[in-house]
Amino acid sequence: MQNIPRQTLKEFIAQGHSDKALEELIKHTSSIPDKHYHNAATQLHARWKANERAHLMGVLAQEAYTMERNRINQALLELLDGNLDTTNANVPNKSHTPENALWKKIGYAALIAALISGVADFLGIIHLFSGPKDDSMQLTVMVQGMDGKPIPELQNTGKIIVDFGNDRRAPLIGQDGRTNLGEIPTKFRGEKIPLVLQAEGFEATEPDKQYIMEGKPVYFFVTRDSSLGLVQGIVKDRSGENFIAGALVMIDLETTLRTDSLGRFRTVLPPDKQRDTYVITVKKEGYKVKNDYYKPMSSPTEIRLDK
Repeated sequence: MQNIPRQTLKEFIAQGHSDKALEELIKHTSSIPDKHYHNAATQLHARWKANERAHLMGVLAQEAYTMERNRINQALLELLDGNLDTTNANVPNKSHTPENALWKKIGYAALIAALISGVADFLGIIHLFSGPKDDSMQLTVMVQGMDGKPIPELQNTGKIIVDFGNDRRAPLIGQDGRTNLGEIPTKFRGEKIPLVLQAEGFEATEPDKQYIMEGKPVYFFVTRDSSLGLVQGIVKDRSGENFIAGALVMIDLETTLRTDSLGRFRTVLPPDKQRDTYVITVKKEGYKVKNDYYKPMSSPTEIRLDK
């Protein structure tokens, strides 16, 4: 049995993926004869899931949610800094050790978290029959590509724009595509709302779709728009007075096309060929080969050929 990868698990915690760290710890301690570390990790994992579920249901204030996450992270770090014995040696009686005291604390806290989660579920049922009781709700938007994965380029750059009456929200797209909007009046519960993407080079796959405010996360799918793949320009002679028709235009030496009677060329490259910068090579019999650079989402380029 290999030693617990403490440093890797701590890096998961630092990146905000404590759930992943707990899952790995549970897996690594499952075969250890001394089960108290495994049980402690399992209890912490249950606390984590209960806290996340209560937060998603909107029955847990942001401050309480954050505090519980911090407590779980602290308990997990203390557990990792303990003596994680992975051997099958004679294990001493740990009924009075600090590690066992920590396990008991974790167990009691997990029991309380489970009770809170049960109350949260019960309150959710009450909401269905008696209507909302709190003064506000929240909306979680998960921004994803067509493959169901978050798009790193949109994190902390793109925005989701939502109008709640005269109240316009435009939060940045967060880590892993998760975007939270809070303090939404409950009068919008059950209402249909449109979501608008503001992100250079991307567009919504269903721009006209409306989403129902149900207190559940909504999934907003986006794709690259044609602006990143649009390459266009005009080819002239050195003086700039004459258009060169029929010139061969090569983009990154992969895509080829010909200029029209007015020396113009235009194409939209597929997503797998889109770049931040394109190299355009122009050839025409009787003229020298010309290489130029083109930035997407810029004005048409003008290329002049020398004889």
